Amino acid sequence: MLLVSAVIPKSAQLAVRGQPSTFAITAADIARGYVDIGAGPQLEVKTNSREGLQVGFFASDDTVRGIELRPGGSSLLLAGAPRGTATHRVPLDYRLLLAPTARPGVYAWPVQVVATPL
Repeated sequence: MLLVSAVIPKSAQLAVRGQPSTFAITAADIARGYVDIGAGPQLEVKTNSREGLQVGFFASDDTVRGIELRPGGSSLLLAGAPRGTATHRVPLDYRLLLAPTARPGVYAWPVQVVATPL
């Protein structure tokens, strides 16, 4: 008798559609402490993890100290794939929390997105 088993590693593939390449900071934004990007970008994630996945949003620039998804939070938990692959499409609405050293101007897009299968 021959027993054969296979382990399929958990995976996640993500793409952010419609994300701007730059954003602007005004004096009013600095006074508020944040910039609202608004709806528009959409996250598309595929996973084979039955347990789901966590998607985190991180600032990659010294001008921004943090990222919030509106209405709140800096990460998402998405459902798993009971069989095969699950695809999630999530509309994004960002709030960029400005660092105390932020100055008015136009900057490169500062958001990094990381998907981790659970």
